[in-house]
Amino acid sequence: MRECLILILLFLVPNAYAQEGIIIYNGHQTMEMSRELLLASLPKGLSADSAMAERILANMPGDGITTPINWETRFSGQKMIGKMNLADMMPDFGGSGTEAMTPFSGGQLPMGDMNTETYVDFEKGITITSVPFFTGGRYAISQDLDSTLLPEWDLIDRDSTIMGYDVRLALAEFNVAAVENALSLLPSAIAGEGVEMEIDSQRIEVWYAPALPTPAGPMMLGGLPGAVVYVSGELVLSGARLIWEISASTIDTTLDTPVVPPTGTPIEAEDYMEMMKLHLDTLMQQLQEIR
Repeated sequence: MRECLILILLFLVPNAYAQEGIIIYNGHQTMEMSRELLLASLPKGLSADSAMAERILANMPGDGITTPINWETRFSGQKMIGKMNLADMMPDFGGSGTEAMTPFSGGQLPMGDMNTETYVDFEKGITITSVPFFTGGRYAISQDLDSTLLPEWDLIDRDSTIMGYDVRLALAEFNVAAVENALSLLPSAIAGEGVEMEIDSQRIEVWYAPALPTPAGPMMLGGLPGAVVYVSGELVLSGARLIWEISASTIDTTLDTPVVPPTGTPIEAEDYMEMMKLHLDTLMQQLQEIR
């Protein structure tokens, strides 16, 4: 009798305790920055009166620069793989002429394969990221999952419902070490001069679904007792305000392919970033020569 009741509940409660599936996330992030801060943050060697700088200022909306966020997460228990296309995340400057102000056009930077995939095994504590390179090919970066770089979640006793799932609230702040680590990887060509990157304020708010028992989430915002289905946050960094909102648009509790590590030529993270820095420095030098 008990077994019959459990089976009935599984049919009556939608997607009860799904162990695997696919979540599609959509959202956006908006950067608000003053003219003075933007000019101070320009790449090294790019003068404030250059055509590119003036193009940026002319096309920058008053309410900030908005960038779309599209993320696909496939999960199976403690394993997940997240996928995004960097080409889909180009800023919306509201009008034509954007191509003229970025190195992503005019043959400067091919925009074909810009997909990145990040595989995480929370149980084994490993990550494998497959990334493209501008000159072609894909690389695979294997690393230990550094829990010290993940948000420290504060689970809040507050409930709601999203897409038919009972969800619970969790709050966190950005991990300062993670932000500093990301900033340290910026190529010298796109690092602003005279601007110290400091976190002025920050917050992360997520809603997760215990009925999806996986630590998966978008943009590596996971590690909770249930899949993340909604994210909002704000980061004020050296006076620039970054706000974003991401929500699940589709939740499918079936998998068409297994969750397996992505492929690519093995490379150390430091070596890949050094290649990126050298390549972007060269691109910025070319842009300065033709402007």
